[in-house]
Amino acid sequence: MTEPLWTVHDAVLGVTIGEPRSRAEAEADATGTTIEAGRNGQCVAQPDGRDRFLVRRVPPARAPESAYTTLQVEAALCLYEAMIDARMDSTSPAFEDAGSLTMRHHAIALAPYALAVFELIPEETRFGHAYDFGIIPAILNTVIWNHAGYLLPDVETARDAVVEALAAEVD
Repeated sequence: MTEPLWTVHDAVLGVTIGEPRSRAEAEADATGTTIEAGRNGQCVAQPDGRDRFLVRRVPPARAPESAYTTLQVEAALCLYEAMIDARMDSTSPAFEDAGSLTMRHHAIALAPYALAVFELIPEETRFGHAYDFGIIPAILNTVIWNHAGYLLPDVETARDAVVEALAAEVD
């Protein structure tokens, strides 16, 4: 684990002085800056008497914001798994010539659509059906595949088809 970085902060002016560095280097710089300010006749303390030049720890860098929500990632993974199952079962000719990369990209692109359809499925219809092995494959079956990729029915039409497919599984 890397050591935290420190900076010198001018509390009177409200600015950071210099680049982040080790604590010892920042403390030496704060002391040197205080001595230099004193020699130049500048204030070396805040109005309340505390030191003007303070050593502050640099906050750790924040992780970048994710481009996808956890639900979108889960949906994409379930879609990809359903695509693999469809490919292995040879139930969908759309996947016969598609490589894994193409299938993964389709799964990522279809995830928001799948979530939109899922949200419209009545909760009582969802009950008793596994999300990854029942609902997502039923949503995937609403997608109209062709050589250029796919076409998506509107979410209400897809919802109706999924509800019908799930009801057929129960019967």
